[in-house]
Amino acid sequence: MKPQFKYWALFDFANSLLYTNLILYFPQWLTSDLGVSDFSYNLLMTISTVLLILTAPLIGYWADRTGGRVRFLRITACVMIIASLAIPVLGLYTSSTSQLVMIVMLMFLVVNFAYQLNILFYDALLGSVAGREQYIKASGIGLSAGWLGAIVGIILVYPIAQGSIAGLPSGRIPALIFSSLLFLIVGSFALFFLKTQEFSRKGSNLTTTLSSIIHDVKWIFRTPILLLFLIAFWLYSDAILTIQENLTIFLENVYSVPDSGKARVAIAIILTGILGALGSAFLIKREKAFLYLTASIVFGSMLLFLLSIVNSFNMFFVLISLLFLVFGVILSLSRAIFTEMVPAEKRAEFFGFFSITEKSSSIIGPLLWGSIVSFGGLSGSNGYRLAMGAMATIFAFSLIPLLILIRKRGKKT
Repeated sequence: MKPQFKYWALFDFANSLLYTNLILYFPQWLTSDLGVSDFSYNLLMTISTVLLILTAPLIGYWADRTGGRVRFLRITACVMIIASLAIPVLGLYTSSTSQLVMIVMLMFLVVNFAYQLNILFYDALLGSVAGREQYIKASGIGLSAGWLGAIVGIILVYPIAQGSIAGLPSGRIPALIFSSLLFLIVGSFALFFLKTQEFSRKGSNLTTTLSSIIHDVKWIFRTPILLLFLIAFWLYSDAILTIQENLTIFLENVYSVPDSGKARVAIAIILTGILGALGSAFLIKREKAFLYLTASIVFGSMLLFLLSIVNSFNMFFVLISLLFLVFGVILSLSRAIFTEMVPAEKRAEFFGFFSITEKSSSIIGPLLWGSIVSFGGLSGSNGYRLAMGAMATIFAFSLIPLLILIRKRGKKT
């Protein structure tokens, strides 16, 4: 592994530290304390994704042309810090609930958009911090570092949220402030030392830029293996992202789990996710990546269907922990596989397409989830269970393009 790898992984540690606590406390504050509907919260996720779709390839192209992947990563991190701090500060000092709802929803939109962009640049740097034979290992360790950051963040922030520290304010708003400050400290340290060798190329005008992006899009559609992989990735990412974004609300409405229980669930599933990512890093060989990806999706589909019908919370806890172990394997392999598939000199641009594929999936998933829960006409927990079943179906459908891809790879080999 190259020397810059440790700072690359440390940034994901800091990034996940902030975003996990944001997803843990903000949606509950918004829906339970401020009275905003689940549909409105999921609509925010959809809008930020649309913004990413409109901008990611263009911004990625500029980062590639100017040799500025690290610079763009720093810019998006700064935007995250400012907007994430603005949310709780406004919560403390804005008296009008209607104004507060509008402003904090806007700030969350900015944070989520900036987070999605910095993941683009972070993923594109994988090929700069590891050699080709180490992509799976580097991706798995990096993903594990990110989830470890999530656990550390939950452990550090939870006492603030629960008021366990005498003399300090408590609740969801102080928890969000503390999370942002931790990201500011750790993220700034990582980005200060993260320096990679990048080369700028001859500049181009907007017309040339758009022509190049259109050419690369056509290249993707003329490359069946890459296209099929992105279709499969789109489908299983839809389920993964939607479950991650709605899990705390699901726990509250189906099993009446308090915030303390949600934090314990979050730690458990992140730990199993780390095990999955590390397992892929050290046990899966490059030539077996597609085989293990397919097996993981089969197993994950079965787990999701069971999660939609199980009544016992203890059984749910076991199943969701296993599911996130599978997610760890899938996410680690996906990034490594894609890094190897695309041209090295255009990784930021192509990870723009990768991000679009991943995040555009969250247009359908959250809207479907929110519509089933809010407008499905089902009482109690039934709507949430049906929404989980819908995610299981989408996840299973990703096997179709993946199996076609494996068949084509076999014929090509």
